[in-house]
Amino acid sequence: YTGRSGGMLWNARQKIMQHMLTDENIALVSVKQVAEEKFTHAMVSADPISFRSTFSSRGGAFCFPLYLRDTEGQLISGTAQQHNLNGDVIAAWLRINDCQFRTNGTPAGPNEISPYQIFAYVIAMLHAPSYRDRYGVLLRTDYPRIPLTVDAQLMREMMAIGEQVIDAYRQRIPVDAGPSFMAPGTRKVSRATFAEANANGHGDVWINDNQSFSGVSRQSWDWEICGYRPIQRWLTDRRGRTLSVRDVRDYQQICASIDALIRCAEEIDEVIDLHGGWPLPLFDISTT
Repeated sequence: YTGRSGGMLWNARQKIMQHMLTDENIALVSVKQVAEEKFTHAMVSADPISFRSTFSSRGGAFCFPLYLRDTEGQLISGTAQQHNLNGDVIAAWLRINDCQFRTNGTPAGPNEISPYQIFAYVIAMLHAPSYRDRYGVLLRTDYPRIPLTVDAQLMREMMAIGEQVIDAYRQRIPVDAGPSFMAPGTRKVSRATFAEANANGHGDVWINDNQSFSGVSRQSWDWEICGYRPIQRWLTDRRGRTLSVRDVRDYQQICASIDALIRCAEEIDEVIDLHGGWPLPLFDISTT
């Protein structure tokens, strides 16, 4: 880079991102290294990403699609190659759960495991606060490693919560669960400040002197992912702009989704504790 490009510099990653050009696919987004003390660099995307989708001075984001597309741009179906999962991992999953593997994305029955459910378990583990604390040093220096528990019931419960995490990232949480915005005014963003209003930590996010989003928790306001605090960053990036009705609803949706992610993280740790806590009884994948 010379500093004299006269325009935008970019480098396409069609080999990976071609798999994300459909509403039917999702991907894990994470990093190899982070400089921050706390690991928050894992999320779900249904869209192509950029290298700077995560914030870190030690590299950018990597995209791991769940499903693959063929050379004609269609999701591969009807073959064992449609998913992007390691065969040894699948074999381990089947041994632990004593079940069959369904290769397509259709929700599996009680005696089947689908790629989507395995993905949900991975996402749940990555969002467990206890996992991030226990493996914090390792998570800052290399790709995340996912403990594969031999406890089939724990695995099933984590898969169920993981599906809720995926729904939150895909903004499928009812927008009514988000904060209210009813005060009359211009909707012009001149500031983004949080003011606690009650003892349970919920308060108002003020966008100007007269208008605010009411019912935002302090925990959501400070919630961080991939080096960013989205509830704060979304507003500060729009300072000086007038929010449309759609913008207001989008912000309410973001808040509702983050509230759901916080709840899910707490539930994941509760489930792990109910099954004996750390260290988890692990499966030796070398035996598959």
